[in-house]
Amino acid sequence: MHLENFEGNGLKTRSWNAGAAWYLNAAESTSGSSYGSNNVASYTYSASNNKRHTFTLHKAPGNRSEIRIQDNYDVGDIRQFEGDITINSSVFASNAVFQIWGGIVINGSQRATLLQIRGDGSVNGGQLRVVPNGVTNEVGNRTIATGLLAKSTPTKINVVHFQEIASRPGRIVIYVDGNQVYSCEENQKPTNGDGTNYMKYGNYGREDEDANETNSVVTWSNVRYWEIPKVTVRQGCNYTGWSASLSVGDYTLSQLQALGFVNDDASSIVVPAGLRVRVYTDNNFAGTTASYTSSQSCLNSTFNDRISSIRVEQIP
Repeated sequence: MHLENFEGNGLKTRSWNAGAAWYLNAAESTSGSSYGSNNVASYTYSASNNKRHTFTLHKAPGNRSEIRIQDNYDVGDIRQFEGDITINSSVFASNAVFQIWGGIVINGSQRATLLQIRGDGSVNGGQLRVVPNGVTNEVGNRTIATGLLAKSTPTKINVVHFQEIASRPGRIVIYVDGNQVYSCEENQKPTNGDGTNYMKYGNYGREDEDANETNSVVTWSNVRYWEIPKVTVRQGCNYTGWSASLSVGDYTLSQLQALGFVNDDASSIVVPAGLRVRVYTDNNFAGTTASYTSSQSCLNSTFNDRISSIRVEQIP
């Protein structure tokens, strides 16, 4: 959990603590009990109400009420976030409701994030828009949802981040109520923090806003988070010897070797549910091929010690 005042002395952090309420006042003191009229930022949770998290910026200088997912991820990793969001009419244009943290230097300025989703209760009947940093090949409108205030049910958001690998750039895909509405590519190594990405959700951002902006409320319910597992190629039968871990993507021989793979020396493959592996006896996806959707403890004689390129795919 993160609470913060604008231009204060930094983040106040604690563990989620089973959703225990947390409040911040202007003097930067925190408490599990409300400060009443002195609240500037707060977090509450209701397990019985669709596991609803409520993030409130009551008044200036309250600047942040967020949950930081404790899962830093890196090259080749795939992460998916899902949740049902509501905003109220007081959510202001700078309020980030979701963030992929870990940015690069753009025009001499270090960016904190790769991508944000920001809410705004004052336009389009309540909207959500994407604010990316340094991405390419955007598909879809950056305004991803409108009319949130009039909806009788929350808006479901899914964000999937495919980290880059040698054979492809990274990709971020956003779905709203089950429909893909935005995607972009990125090939970034974050230059802040430890050089990895992580996800956050809640209510953040008072920069460039009037100090009179008050009572901005964001709720997230039914939040879920997935790590998409990797395929593991092993040297020996029964999953022994050297190993090479592969996320979704295409791998030529040189790309496999960079991950610890040895040409014509693999005998078993661990294939997690939801993934498909295509193996090839020659480099560049040529020669004899086979497809596996389950683990293979010992490859048959056609492929045992004969693999030179591999494709890993998600099963639709």
